Amino acid sequence: MLKRILVAIDGSELAQNALRQACLLAKTQGCEVRALYVNVDPLLSFPLLGVVYFQREQMLQAAAEQAINLRKAALHIFDDFGLRGEVQILDLQERGKRVADLIREVAKRWDASVVVMGSHGLQGMQRLMLGSVAEHYLRIADRPVMIIKS
Repeated sequence: MLKRILVAIDGSELAQNALRQACLLAKTQGCEVRALYVNVDPLLSFPLLGVVYFQREQMLQAAAEQAINLRKAALHIFDDFGLRGEVQILDLQERGKRVADLIREVAKRWDASVVVMGSHGLQGMQRLMLGSVAEHYLRIADRPVMIIKS
């Protein structure tokens, strides 16, 4: 029996669909649901941006606004399903740490029964260039994972 569902969100339509699927599951199982957004400092991923793009404060402000919008969108989805879900927003500020690592830590601390996330199913060069949080999480997961495909 499921008690807690953790859903990784990133603002994409695919992630919103994953949240909807998780809400449907939470409603049928009578369990808690939490949406998790990891806000990544772009200068950690692309340090050369600091050389080319000096308005770091503007970048951070835009990221904060995006997090607020993601929270509102997730709460709206919870409302649509009549659920009292939570939204957790974390900042990834440590070089060498990946989004999937934070998802795993949160899932463990919160004792999630399952982690739900979307996957675009990229292949070839797209996957090589963009990577995949879902794929990395699957490699390190210590609990069941539900992948919602595009």
